[in-house]
Amino acid sequence: MRKTVVGMLGMIAAMSVLAVSVQAQLVIHEPFAQDAGSINGQPASSFGLTGNWIVGGGSANVVTPSTMIFEALEMSDGQVDLLSSGNSNARVIISDDLSNAGLLEDGATLWFSFLFEKESGGGVNEHSGFAFGSSHLIVAHNGVGLDDEGHAFGFLTRNTSIRVTKWTGTSRQNAGNGGTGAFSLDDLNTPTLIVGRIEWGEDGDPATEHTITLYKANADLTLGTGTEWSVDYFDQSTFDTISFAQRNSGGAQTYNEFRFGATAEDVLPVYVTPPSVTIITIR
Repeated sequence: MRKTVVGMLGMIAAMSVLAVSVQAQLVIHEPFAQDAGSINGQPASSFGLTGNWIVGGGSANVVTPSTMIFEALEMSDGQVDLLSSGNSNARVIISDDLSNAGLLEDGATLWFSFLFEKESGGGVNEHSGFAFGSSHLIVAHNGVGLDDEGHAFGFLTRNTSIRVTKWTGTSRQNAGNGGTGAFSLDDLNTPTLIVGRIEWGEDGDPATEHTITLYKANADLTLGTGTEWSVDYFDQSTFDTISFAQRNSGGAQTYNEFRFGATAEDVLPVYVTPPSVTIITIR
């Protein structure tokens, strides 16, 4: 009879990897590990979301294996491609976990991150956006707007520019076309790790504002200078939807690894190379 056991050093190393990988405050994770093909009607593939993804116009497809590489980031195999058309959008509902964790309360801070890649192309009518809010994005007369009344935070793209954006119903406010309020993608056809921080204001204080800051993460997952914007207080407790949409971009836009949590560390899990394991064979 022969038995193979893992040496004590190997077990300790494996336990260390487990300890590093656990993200106790990670509340939402969508790695797009669904079956390849249209994401329409497919359930979320991890946790923190509820129901199925809905595609409204155009196409949004799960692609495996992922072509997006961000070396330091802990990643799964899939991605979702929002294909170019006159009107492409996709959305999903979050569960109560975010609210139960207190991350939608006045005075709380919410962090999120995801990989984003935009193909070259486009033109004067190019618009796209990502939003977290009480309604979902659609292509509208002014580019990309909410489907219904409500509020949302996120970004709007135009060519290589990303602008911090707040939506109120079908209208939107951008935090500028350059300088404060906007940054450029380093390169089209290259994954960009976008990190967001939302600091919710205090209800009842007329001077209170909500503040959203967007960062581009560096290759080692550190954060560079953020693009910050503050807006008047509104009720964020109704936020229940993640969505993205595009119009006439000239190519696919790819999203991967949605994470929402309480701290930057929660949404920027570092990939840890498993250590070598000592194998002892007993005969």
